[in-house]
Amino acid sequence: LMMAQIFTHPEETRLALMGNALAFSRKLNDPYYTNKLYQTLAYIHLEYQQFDQALNQARLAYQYWHGHPDTIEEGLTAFAIATAYRGLRDWELAQQWSHTAGNLLTKVKNPRASGVVALEISHLDVYLQNYQSAYHWAEIALKAFQTEGTTFHIGLTYHQLGLVQAASGQFEEAIDNLWRAINLWESLSNPIQQVHTEQVLAFTEARMGKKERALMRLERNR
Repeated sequence: LMMAQIFTHPEETRLALMGNALAFSRKLNDPYYTNKLYQTLAYIHLEYQQFDQALNQARLAYQYWHGHPDTIEEGLTAFAIATAYRGLRDWELAQQWSHTAGNLLTKVKNPRASGVVALEISHLDVYLQNYQSAYHWAEIALKAFQTEGTTFHIGLTYHQLGLVQAASGQFEEAIDNLWRAINLWESLSNPIQQVHTEQVLAFTEARMGKKERALMRLERNR
């Protein structure tokens, strides 16, 4: 509720509301609610791309959750830290904290949360050219989303699997996964994601020497 209220206000009012929330939580003198608030504020700062502030709030929360047996909260806070580092373009720390979050959240019965984090780890691994690890985490994401039954996220993960395989030279396998994603985008009537996936497919075809087909695909999806 607090997040919904804060998002509807301009920055000056938003900062005042966040300060009031912190002051109120301290009056409660309950470490759980105070650190849950730090975590919430971190995600609010991330939404507004205020990465330094997000990192400061998330670090405070993580110090608490790391010392208490709450795997979900520790994992969510680690993911906030990872996202902040990614925004600050510190890729190695982003990857480190993403792995921490992934290892925590894959232990809990929350398929969507573990899938989102696993997919984020895969994205970071691709950026760092760790393709074997990227594929491993994308597979974890796919299993999680298939358990959850979220077609959109399944499509994103097939796209990611295809991208990883194309980047690592597994072209035939990449094409299979990219077409799985394209078929899902067609079923969801999502032309934007379909264009993104077809661009990766064109890249893959070009790498296979099918340059004319790749150029035709790119021209069709301009």
